[in-house]
Amino acid sequence: MVEILALAGPSGIGKGFIKKAIVQRFGAGFFIEPVVATTRPRRPDDGPDRLPGIPLTEFWSQVEQGEIILNHQPFGVTGHWYGFLSATLNNTSRPVLTEFHVDNIVPARNQFGNRLILIGLVATDDSYLRENIANRSGDFHEATEVRVQAAKREGSLIAGLHAKGLINVVFEAKRQNKQTLRYSVTDWVSNRLT
Repeated sequence: MVEILALAGPSGIGKGFIKKAIVQRFGAGFFIEPVVATTRPRRPDDGPDRLPGIPLTEFWSQVEQGEIILNHQPFGVTGHWYGFLSATLNNTSRPVLTEFHVDNIVPARNQFGNRLILIGLVATDDSYLRENIANRSGDFHEATEVRVQAAKREGSLIAGLHAKGLINVVFEAKRQNKQTLRYSVTDWVSNRLT
């Protein structure tokens, strides 16, 4: 039985858009969204699926106790730490819908096996990524370019992990196919979960 449905893709690819489409297709309450714990400060748009502002020592204590799993630093060794609250990711009362950073794909597959469906999202169009990243973050040009290059590297990693059978399916996001992508992914998920 599928218990966890996760999207993997770089920043700006449209994971949030696809998650909303999946929730709309299945209805509110069908999925559970696990809580992500992080050392970064609280943001105004943080919802109930975020537990921000955890001091680093407390974060690591929870990792050691197994309360936080799949911990990683998606923005490099000087960035904040992120991880899932184990109790919310392992909840089996309803399927879980979430996002995994590319760094967590192998550990997640090892931990959850066939209970996990991984959907990769990639983009080969630099202008699509550049526009989405710039609109999302409001970054200066240099910061946007750094994120675009990181997104391209993540896309290559996702393609490689798919070739190894660690990601179930990969969809390409393009400016011209946003609505088509929405229906393609939600139809694919519907066929897997029903």
